[in-house]
Amino acid sequence: MSITQPTLTPYAGTGDIALTPTLPGNRLAVRSLILGALGLVLLGPVTGVPGIVFGVRARRAARAGEATNAGAALGGLVLSWAATVLSVGAVVLIAIGGVSL
Repeated sequence: MSITQPTLTPYAGTGDIALTPTLPGNRLAVRSLILGALGLVLLGPVTGVPGIVFGVRARRAARAGEATNAGAALGGLVLSWAATVLSVGAVVLIAIGGVSL
């Protein structure tokens, strides 16, 4: 019994294929996510405020059809707001003496 190799024709399947351009991802959304996560873990408003700015700009780009990752932009915006609010709240509590370190 002999094993035969399948024959391939050169350029098989190269009909008229229309390539559609894809929208670029939004790097602003990724930056917002990273800054928001860092703000929750470590740096608070230092990274939270720029994360908010990047998140707002990323959502605008997604709404305008210039980017495809509106969900990442929203997630970065939520994380950044949470980091900012929690860290400012902690500073206020410490300042009024409600919490001691």
